[in-house]
Amino acid sequence: MRSGEEAVVSTTRCCPAPKRKRMRRIPLTRENTFVVFTAMVSHLAFVASSVVPAAEAAACFVSNSIASTGRQRDEIASKVTTTQDKLYSSTADGRSLRCRPISSTISPHLLHVPPPMRSTKDNASLYESSLKRIRNKRKGGNKKKSKELARHRQQPSSALSVSAHTSTRVQTNLNEGGKEMRFARSDRSQEAYASLSTSELQSVTNKFLATRRKAKEMDSSDLNGATRLLSSWGERKAKESGEMAEKVFNHILDEKAARNTMSIPSGAMLHTVLVAWINSRVRDGPKRALALLDKVEELHVDDETIPRPDTLCYVTLIKAFAKKKDFRSAQAAEELLMRLGQVPGNERQARHFNLVLNAYAESRHERSGVMAERLLERMAELYKTTGDDIVKPELQSYNTVIKAHAKSKRKDSAKRAANILASMEAVPDKISYSSCIDAWSRSGERGAALKAERLLKEMNVLSEDGHLDCKPDRLTYNAVIHAWAMSGEQDAGEKSEQLLYQMQKLYRAGDKEMQPDTWTYNTVIHAYANSSGRGAARKALKVLKRMEAIHIAGDPNVTPDAYSYNSAMNGLAKSREIGSAQMAEDLLERMESLSPAGRYIKNVRNVPPTALRNVQPDQISYNTAIFAWANSGDMRAAAKAEAILQKMISAYQAGDETLKPDVTTYNSLITAWSKTPSAGAASAAEELLDRMFQLYDDGDKECLPDRQSFTSVINAWAKSRDPSKAKNAQRLLRRMNALLEAGYENLRPNVYVYGAVLNACAFTYGRKGVKEEAFTIAIETFQELNKSPYVSSNDVTYATFMRAVTTLAEKDDPRRDRLIEHVFRQCRKDGQVSAAVLKQLTMGAPHLFISLMPSTLGKKAVYGMVSLEDVPREWMRNVRQGRRSRSSEQQFKRNTF
Repeated sequence: MRSGEEAVVSTTRCCPAPKRKRMRRIPLTRENTFVVFTAMVSHLAFVASSVVPAAEAAACFVSNSIASTGRQRDEIASKVTTTQDKLYSSTADGRSLRCRPISSTISPHLLHVPPPMRSTKDNASLYESSLKRIRNKRKGGNKKKSKELARHRQQPSSALSVSAHTSTRVQTNLNEGGKEMRFARSDRSQEAYASLSTSELQSVTNKFLATRRKAKEMDSSDLNGATRLLSSWGERKAKESGEMAEKVFNHILDEKAARNTMSIPSGAMLHTVLVAWINSRVRDGPKRALALLDKVEELHVDDETIPRPDTLCYVTLIKAFAKKKDFRSAQAAEELLMRLGQVPGNERQARHFNLVLNAYAESRHERSGVMAERLLERMAELYKTTGDDIVKPELQSYNTVIKAHAKSKRKDSAKRAANILASMEAVPDKISYSSCIDAWSRSGERGAALKAERLLKEMNVLSEDGHLDCKPDRLTYNAVIHAWAMSGEQDAGEKSEQLLYQMQKLYRAGDKEMQPDTWTYNTVIHAYANSSGRGAARKALKVLKRMEAIHIAGDPNVTPDAYSYNSAMNGLAKSREIGSAQMAEDLLERMESLSPAGRYIKNVRNVPPTALRNVQPDQISYNTAIFAWANSGDMRAAAKAEAILQKMISAYQAGDETLKPDVTTYNSLITAWSKTPSAGAASAAEELLDRMFQLYDDGDKECLPDRQSFTSVINAWAKSRDPSKAKNAQRLLRRMNALLEAGYENLRPNVYVYGAVLNACAFTYGRKGVKEEAFTIAIETFQELNKSPYVSSNDVTYATFMRAVTTLAEKDDPRRDRLIEHVFRQCRKDGQVSAAVLKQLTMGAPHLFISLMPSTLGKKAVYGMVSLEDVPREWMRNVRQGRRSRSSEQQFKRNTF
């Protein structure tokens, strides 16, 4: 019968042999379709009462499918109870039927406390009592008893339902002696507690627990009160919710342990307490809920009448741990999922697996992708074993594992994500491809951007063939552009801009999903800034100007922000082109003019239109401008950088907290002084270092110098013409070691610090005594480096020390050949032989070249014409790839760190 039709339903009064039937029409709508069907099943079960299995099936079906709200549920439960009583009364010899009483088959999710089990004899006696009341009503008997019976017939089979009724109820039950007893109660509804504050509800709960300290004092009304308290705490998000709800539940368990037959804990009660812990504001709420779950599991082993935690309890805890978004919580969620599979009668589903998979993906841990992939394999194996579609991996399952690989930090994450995409049993969609593209963009592998763009082309082909789920959108293109931006390849900017043009073309053709936004343009600017192509910084500046023009034209989706200008300045700072530092400062002044009302800045140039007045320079903006001057090599670099720093300080003192100078600001300024060839540059750099310590002592914790600060000052001394620069460099190294012993762990010297000191020694010139002092400092520094348990020499330090020996030791000094031979043999053993090391060996001890080279080289070794191609790979196995073929001049030039 379809919804909306009318059906004629026969409703029979609660008597075994009714004299007449009253017919009425009931509209078969969506709401009462289930009521009509349930009544028909109950009536058929009564007609076929001689067939016990049919009656049992009907009773179980009705009890497990009861609608849990309103008057319809009460009517259905009354009819089911009446039908069951008729079946019991039909047994003449008093034997128990094989089917359980209907109240015992009701799901614990519907009724907190099911009534006690009744024997066949007791049910028959109860039915006879009810039958007498009905006959008295027909004869015009006691009206009070008739009303009482009518109220009784409206009650469900268990009066201890989750939803407490406000009206007075009369429940018929049996005491331990088998006699019938009635008790009436007038309970406030659960909503009555909703008006109470948390402290008031806590007082009510404590009072309830305090008045029932002795065992076996709890009766049915007390149990109903405990149920309502549990429900109230479960719905309240307060830090006391979990603790108070568990106290009430433990009281019920204690009564059960004392063999109080009126204390009947249920799975719904346990679920309510778990929810209370999860909703509480306690950090370890899920862990406390898990401890309670374990406790109930142990109690169930000892007493099977205590219900075992069901699927709902486990899934609730899995969701709670999944929301924590950390790796350990994801592991706890997976453990709960495995335990759920061992619980009889509980089935794991694909959505349960997806919860744990997403927990791993959101944790962003290094192992999250591997763990998610392993769980997916278990899921697939379970499906193959059982053949149940309910655990079959879904498209969402594969997509989540790909996302987990994309967000993890393993080097092989992108390859694993690509393998999953290629082996998917489900048809991939846009999310599948976009997540894999994101994995390639985060990998940092060589050629990753090209692989991401190939996936984009594959999506376009599939969408053209009719697979609309694979049609790329703006986010997909943005992910590929980001892959090019992170690649650092020489043509990354051009590749990104080509994708931008494709998006604009598709948008003009009518595809509204392809409209470029601010993020798209910012990523293209970032791609140019990170690329090493010729003129990349100026091209980034052109993209920024195009953004400004589009925004002024009225497109709200493209709005230049601070990130746009900072990225363009960063590209100019890295380019080292002539005039790039001044262009970066001009951009900074433009940002200042874009700030609200010009802020505190005076005499700014190039004031833009009013439509662009929404950009505010931040700390990164000023630090980038200072770094641009520091990296420019301009004679005015230090003075220009100092002026920008003073502007920051003025702005901070004027009340702008965002422009507070930090350690990066001062480090960039020290770098500017270290690259300035003026006479007092090194002293000015060390004065800045002292100023940073003074600011730190005054309470500015963000100005504490770090290793970079000391390295830049040492490099400033190394590039100076001061004859005592080696001594000053060693003094700074000793200062770092003293601060390290004082507890400043961030000042532990690394290989770059030792290399800077050796560099200062290697370029020391002057009288014989000065060179001898520098030679001694070089030997001491190199020995300290080799003895350090935290750092080890690399090809740069080996080459720098060999140059120091060649420069500082006289040709007839016996220490010269001995040191060079020893250092080269150690370098060869460590696998740190590079082009710079070979050149220093040729310059310092050419007569040792033949004995230190392999005998197979022949004349190449004799004439010193050995290159890296001739050297065994074992000698250069630990040299960084980019430094193997770099010349010694380039090596020393880059040894400013």
